[in-house]
Amino acid sequence: MPTKATGSHPISALTALVAGSILSKYVWELLPPVGTASQAALTIINSNVITVPTNSEAAGALVIFLIVTVIWEVAHYVRVK
Repeated sequence: MPTKATGSHPISALTALVAGSILSKYVWELLPPVGTASQAALTIINSNVITVPTNSEAAGALVIFLIVTVIWEVAHYVRVK
């Protein structure tokens, strides 16, 4: 498994990061409640764990990042198994 996942996981992270940065504004246009929930989660993390940005761009990027990562990892798991 490690040899098969060596390239997939870094590519997944990079793809999710780039997609999150590019598509973050669309979260607020298409799914405002999801953006608000993401911003609330970032505020909770910011107050309890570490300092993170809580603006709308960061919240939208987080949503896209999570969606792309979950899809990528499920597809990778199905392909490897």
